[in-house]
Amino acid sequence: AGSRELEADVARTRATFEAMRGDFAKAREQYSQGKAVIDELGRPVMSAFAVQEGWYIEMLARDFRRAEDLTRSEYGRLVEADSLALQDITRDMLALALCAQGRFEEADALARETEREVFGVGDVVAENVWRRVRARSFSARGDHREAVRLAREAEALFEGTDALIDHGECLLDLAEVLRAAGDQDEGAEAARRALACYEQKENLVEAGRAKDFLAELRR
Repeated sequence: AGSRELEADVARTRATFEAMRGDFAKAREQYSQGKAVIDELGRPVMSAFAVQEGWYIEMLARDFRRAEDLTRSEYGRLVEADSLALQDITRDMLALALCAQGRFEEADALARETEREVFGVGDVVAENVWRRVRARSFSARGDHREAVRLAREAEALFEGTDALIDHGECLLDLAEVLRAAGDQDEGAEAARRALACYEQKENLVEAGRAKDFLAELRR
């Protein structure tokens, strides 16, 4: 108590946990409270980090347009301010929100921007997301070989790490492109591995999505 910055940070983090449990109303309320304090304090970098939580809440809620609006606005602010800090991850989040809406060409264009950037050694997240987005784009165009290759590369980047949600998302993307390529068995195996990641993290919403995917394969 007494540190408004810390209280705001805790609020936005707890908001993510509420979203993972499926309580999106409470998640949005807590996120809004935390974000309002951050904006009032005038912490632009902290604000950009907070948008990541807001984006993830909306992605979990399947309100992809709202996730797009959040990240598009923040990305525009970062570009206008010529702030390179967090510009790449914000662009990647925007690409994922577009991808989730089936707007693969727009998402692919953003992913190619990230692909062209020079990353620091070990920047796993930056190297990962553009592969995920481009894999889904290739899959939508029917280039299943390239889609599977990129999706496998993306998943391998998180293999053996404790980034369970990121790894689960990579595995579900891999499952999607494998299913589209006609490889149901490997797609199911990838989805089961994703489910294990989400259950270990106690992410009930994403675990439910993995279960739904597996149920669709069994039909």
